[in-house]
Amino acid sequence: MLDHRTYLAMAIEQARLSAAEGSTPVGSVIVDPDGTVVSIDRNRMLPLEDPTAHAEIMAIRTAGRRLMPSAGGSYTLYSSGEPCLMCVGIVLLSPISTVVWAAGPIVVSGSAFDAVLASGYGGERLRGLEVIREPDPELRAESRRILHDFFVDRDPNRAAILRD
Repeated sequence: MLDHRTYLAMAIEQARLSAAEGSTPVGSVIVDPDGTVVSIDRNRMLPLEDPTAHAEIMAIRTAGRRLMPSAGGSYTLYSSGEPCLMCVGIVLLSPISTVVWAAGPIVVSGSAFDAVLASGYGGERLRGLEVIREPDPELRAESRRILHDFFVDRDPNRAAILRD
């Protein structure tokens, strides 16, 4: 059994680094079935000037060939915030079998996973994912606090949705 708290705490630490770089504070960690960290990364949109450099995508890129669908295996993706629609799409193309997030949804429109599931896109693959939402109340609050503080400086209206 993987220790969700440990890996989510690692993702939250990456979120702090992301905020310090000026990017949306989200961090991600990918672990193999034995609990070995395969990759760890964060949202790097601002420093890389790349709108696709979200935390989950960066972690998948870092993992490289280990996450090619042909490689098989069963991996767990941890994220400090619920993955967006783009990141849900990349998860569906990888051998990630479990997704765990500390806080979500972090966008005004609601849950990306719920939206994709309701759309029918991804079908069996999406329904086959194990999704664990906010398993630790303390880490949920910490992740939301980091996001709230980040958005208060940029858009007070958006920050209001992140308060508990």
